[in-house]
Amino acid sequence: RISDNVVDVLKARIGQLAPHVRRTLVVASFLGFMVDKDLLEALIQEFRKKDHLAFDTKNCSTSLGNEMQFTASESLRIAQEEGLIETTGSACRFSHDRIQECFYDLVPLGVEQD
Repeated sequence: RISDNVVDVLKARIGQLAPHVRRTLVVASFLGFMVDKDLLEALIQEFRKKDHLAFDTKNCSTSLGNEMQFTASESLRIAQEEGLIETTGSACRFSHDRIQECFYDLVPLGVEQD
């Protein structure tokens, strides 16, 4: 199916993003299609303090590394340049619902319940 091919291309493109961008968009995907940027920034900061987001969204492992030193606004800027999100004032939204779904699906099973 054509839609499956598009998703495969999108997943490959997502895999090439910096880990901090993937992690930020994974968090955003859990918040919904449209996300308040200040709320997202606050969550990223809180997760960093508590060592959440320690899963590797590319390899589904549990390593943290030094990639947590980022801001949501920096990650969103990159994601916007890549055409994955659009920003409007204090909010951002995924460019397409399938993009949101792809990021949501990056979370290994069981992580969302932790």
